[in-house]
Amino acid sequence: MKDIFSYLSGGKENSILHKMIRILLGSNLIVILVLVIIAFYGLGAALYQAEEMGHKLGEVSYQNSSELLVKQRQEELMYITSDNAKIINLYMVSNIYDVQAIANEASELYRHSGLYPSRNVAVPNSDEFQPLKIYLQHGTEVNPDNYRQEIALMANIEGFFVRLMEVNDMAESFFITSHHNYTLSVDEPDDVEGSKESIPDVIYNAVETDWYKQAVEQGKPVFTDVRMFSFYNEPGLFCACPYYDDNSSLLGVAAMEISLENLRILVKDTNLPNAGFCFVLDKNGRVILSSQSEAYQAGEEMELPVDLKKDIRTANNQDLSQIAQNMTLGQKGIQLAEIDGDEYFVAYAPIECTGWSFATVFAKDDVIAPVEQNKENIELLTADLMDDMERNIDSIVLFMVLSILFLLLFVIKIGQKVSGRFVSSIQKLTNGVRDLTKRAIVGTLHAFGELPEKGNKRSNNSFTQRVEIHSGDEIEELANCFNIMTEELEGYMNTLVAETAEKERIATELTLAQDIQMGVLPHKFPPFPEHKEFDLFASMESAKEVGGDFYDFYMTDEHHLAITIADVSGKGVGAAMFMAISKTILKNLLLTGKNMTLSDIVAHANNQLKEDNTARMFVTVFIGLLDIRTGHFEYVNGGHNPSLIYEREKGAFRYLEVEPNFVLAGRKNITYESQSIILKPGDSLFLYTDGVTEAMNNKEELYGEANLLSALNASLNPNAPEALLAEISKSVADFAGEAEQSDDITMLGLTYLGSVGED
Repeated sequence: MKDIFSYLSGGKENSILHKMIRILLGSNLIVILVLVIIAFYGLGAALYQAEEMGHKLGEVSYQNSSELLVKQRQEELMYITSDNAKIINLYMVSNIYDVQAIANEASELYRHSGLYPSRNVAVPNSDEFQPLKIYLQHGTEVNPDNYRQEIALMANIEGFFVRLMEVNDMAESFFITSHHNYTLSVDEPDDVEGSKESIPDVIYNAVETDWYKQAVEQGKPVFTDVRMFSFYNEPGLFCACPYYDDNSSLLGVAAMEISLENLRILVKDTNLPNAGFCFVLDKNGRVILSSQSEAYQAGEEMELPVDLKKDIRTANNQDLSQIAQNMTLGQKGIQLAEIDGDEYFVAYAPIECTGWSFATVFAKDDVIAPVEQNKENIELLTADLMDDMERNIDSIVLFMVLSILFLLLFVIKIGQKVSGRFVSSIQKLTNGVRDLTKRAIVGTLHAFGELPEKGNKRSNNSFTQRVEIHSGDEIEELANCFNIMTEELEGYMNTLVAETAEKERIATELTLAQDIQMGVLPHKFPPFPEHKEFDLFASMESAKEVGGDFYDFYMTDEHHLAITIADVSGKGVGAAMFMAISKTILKNLLLTGKNMTLSDIVAHANNQLKEDNTARMFVTVFIGLLDIRTGHFEYVNGGHNPSLIYEREKGAFRYLEVEPNFVLAGRKNITYESQSIILKPGDSLFLYTDGVTEAMNNKEELYGEANLLSALNASLNPNAPEALLAEISKSVADFAGEAEQSDDITMLGLTYLGSVGED
């Protein structure tokens, strides 16, 4: 291979042409080799992939068909559910209308008693009891003779009862119960004919029943819970409605006894897909109707038979329990549930007037059975296609081999011509650069030690050497740029030397300024080892070489410690100079102004700083004076961030309450207000500049006062200033991450330990 490259490049192994041919042919050979591998791998895997494709196609078709069929069945099931819930609701609403009509009729009889004749009413007995005839029942303590006239009047409702009985298939009986505890009833014929044992008892305390009490309490039509009526051994319930006189005083309750047999037949005859079933759940979570069996005939083989005692919300099956919970809450929807090891779709909708819920159920597996046959047909079709592919694979392989060989020869031939033409311009430019190098470096630099001055140019070392290339492409542009570069090289080198010297001078001065600034700040800790009444530590990190923050602390006399933290507007040398002036003025006033209050000292400092402040700089400051004997701490906050105090008794930091005083050097003749607190032994102060709370991470989120308070309260060293400041500095650094520091970060911590001898 090496000999082939040398032959194509003319024998120059290290030439650009040789390298380009190697790159061109080598890369093409690699590409061709990769394509060959991919092609043969693809052909080899084609049969396997085709087979897999058939399986996947069948699976996708199976899944899509299954999803579509399930969706269609869900929609169908939801339609059936909603429709049947509405039908049952209409049946029950019609019962409400019938009971309301009875209540209205009873009220009319009472209001217009003079328009109606008196009627005889029999008590139920074997001799006089007849179907569709009104009969009387009364409470244990009631004497019917006391209300004989009223009973004879209300018996005129018999005809109304009979007409309603003829049109209402769900009614077993209609009756009214007076508030005097007597009841007038008409029963459905089939339940009493031919059976002496079916005759009702004369004694019936109706006012003690749940349907009577519920109707009276709610003052409107009500449905009772479903119960099993022993009278005809079927599940049923009562619908009751109160009726009143013209003064809205209760006269009694109209009611009907409802059999659920007709509703059971309706539910049983519901047209369900795939042999599903349906049921009705009452508001207590009981199955009161089911298409599987009658309540009194339910067998163990039924998944959800009628059971008036069991609340299926408490069932061990979590799916069924959740569905029952949703149904009793009046919700509407469809869910997948596992019942006895099989998956079912359960759709449910509320029956609004009763608080019940209707549900339909069908098995999931019954839906997707036709899809399996479709999957088998797809697999057979795929197998036929694979047979056709195998017959054509050999001819495809042969064609690919011949095509690759032809392509390789073509690339070698074209690559040699294109590379030679391209490299010719580069070789010409190379010769020009080589000549320039000899003249500039060997001649000029060796002779003069630097690039020659304009007046000292020599003809044999001239930088005006030009390379003439007219290739019309980037190489020609590169040659023109090279010619311009040679003309500007001398001036550029002179400028570069001058700028480098200036930058070195500025860097030296900034380093000196930083050393001076840090020297101005006290940095000896502990600062006053002879005073055991307090512990103090401070730190500052500048955002630039020099910054505008400063802190200060000193004893103004034997018993008073002054502390200061401040932030000058701006950055750099100007801010550092203004910082030095501010620090000096504040300290001088505190040390010399013995007869001045702390607020007066700050006001005088403000006026002095404002004088001749042409740069319009300002400084925020927090300055305090601590009596180390008593812990009395007086402070003034001049537009600075509120400091924090640690109260040992409470075991937590909090922000100090500060007056909103104006910044210093902002405006003359400002009045400042001082504040004071009493520090108890073990209490600490934490002072800081906005470089802490305004530290920013790469998401441009601020560290903030909340994070600062949280970090302070999380500290294990609230009474050790040096360790506390180290923890906060680390917290800020961790929050900022790799983001560049944008402001000076200055902190000061002070812990009051109490006067000497104090516990």
